[in-house]
Amino acid sequence: MLDAAQTTRQPARWLIAAILGLRQGEVLGLRWDDLDQQASTLTVARQLQRRLWQHGCGSEPCGSKRGADCPNRSGGGLITSEPKSDAGRRTLALAPTLLNALIVHRKRQAAERLASAYWDDAGWMFPDEWVAPAIRGETATRGERCVWPQAFPPQCPEMLACEPRAGGKP
Repeated sequence: MLDAAQTTRQPARWLIAAILGLRQGEVLGLRWDDLDQQASTLTVARQLQRRLWQHGCGSEPCGSKRGADCPNRSGGGLITSEPKSDAGRRTLALAPTLLNALIVHRKRQAAERLASAYWDDAGWMFPDEWVAPAIRGETATRGERCVWPQAFPPQCPEMLACEPRAGGKP
């Protein structure tokens, strides 16, 4: 599983999820200010969630079955929220290998930022290719596929997420 993580765009994302046991929304909700390199800790302060879009048609229906397809949609998209429980808001000690993986990831992200004409740095630790927060339901609709699902233990379905296909069009 850890070898498979190294073949993805964000190997640190997968290592953090697998080794620390974070839910997908918790990993994707991490920002760089949640990392304390001096203390080797990572604070889980938020999670990223996707809200379903609602129809906004009013009295004249638009004909779309899904709220996401309605031209007047409202109330949907990605949001950040508090972790599901008080125990979910926590500060975790990082092993040296995890801290190093995050430092390497930050350097790779800095290189992406310099090469990008559209990077809007909101501080996300694991943004998608468009520098927006990434989440499985959103990325799967952009021609991406789930990778190495057999690598995760069956009791950890929350850790499964999607990565872009090699050379695929997003």
